[in-house]
Amino acid sequence: MDITPVEEAPFRFRIERQGLMRVPGVVFATRELLPQAAGDRALEQVANVATLPGIVRASYAMPDVH
Repeated sequence: MDITPVEEAPFRFRIERQGLMRVPGVVFATRELLPQAAGDRALEQVANVATLPGIVRASYAMPDVH
């Protein structure tokens, strides 16, 4: 799964629905704080939460996502 956050507004990034995701992912952070380091799977976790039954609207993550 390609998890590429798209900047919607300053400090707000969106992970579009794909695969089994029921809702999009939304990350609140600066570009510098986005988890991009090799081996960091934080954005994948946001996408995984978006697949859970009963989720409504979006899977949200704050700047300290881990």
